[in-house]
Amino acid sequence: MNRYNLVAMWWIMLLFAVVVMILPACGKSEQSSSSQEVILEPGIKQDGSGEPVSTPIETEAEDEPVIPAEEEGGFVDQGRASTIENLMSNKSKIMSYYFEQTINASYGDIFIKTWYADGWMKIVSIAPYGEENTEYVDYENSLLIEILSSPSGYIGKMSSFKPGDPDIPNNYVDTDYHQFRIVDNDNIDGQTCRVLESRQGEKRWVSTKYGFPVQVEFNDPTNDEHFIISFDNLTFNEVSYEDIAIPDDIDIIAISDDEDIYEDIYEDIAIIDDIEIYE
Repeated sequence: MNRYNLVAMWWIMLLFAVVVMILPACGKSEQSSSSQEVILEPGIKQDGSGEPVSTPIETEAEDEPVIPAEEEGGFVDQGRASTIENLMSNKSKIMSYYFEQTINASYGDIFIKTWYADGWMKIVSIAPYGEENTEYVDYENSLLIEILSSPSGYIGKMSSFKPGDPDIPNNYVDTDYHQFRIVDNDNIDGQTCRVLESRQGEKRWVSTKYGFPVQVEFNDPTNDEHFIISFDNLTFNEVSYEDIAIPDDIDIIAISDDEDIYEDIYEDIAIIDDIEIYE
């Protein structure tokens, strides 16, 4: 073999060795590149390291039940979610009240002012022709005192009544709402109300905050009239017994055959069988 053939063979062997060394390196590079390849799903970001960065899915927080805060006077307003028990609970916190009413009777309008405190109620009514009448109700002892005019001035005519007497004004804080059913919701003068209905068909719009009616609807069986009456200028726990006490200059008399009914309750009361009264 001549010199030129040896040199050519040497170059061929050197080139073959280089090719053998390069091929494995290329395969390794392709494999490494393939192993680092990341397919991104829609909505997933990728940071600088090539790793996908997932964003937490934001979910709407479930509404937690709102617990109404206790307001001044201990009243807790449950709004339209108020149950009979809620209304009774708020009503039990009323120690006194005052309201005004206008009754649109067939013979004219009657304006009424009512005060209540400590088991006593004072009612002042003004008839269509301006005549004013005043009554006091002692609910604890079931006694009614009507202030009337007489030759010697004003006197208080006392008589007894039985609980539930339809002629005696309702004491609304004593109402048992369990005798009613909830039939509707409403809003009266800014007060959220539960509408209650009795078995007799009487309806009361009861404030969910105070448990006290702000409107009533009923039929008067005595004259077959239908009434819807609002409670205006309502105030709670501001009336004292002194605000509704019978004036000292009014003598209280009673017309009864049973003197013990009154003498056991009131001292220095005049018990008579009859009296001349000017109405």
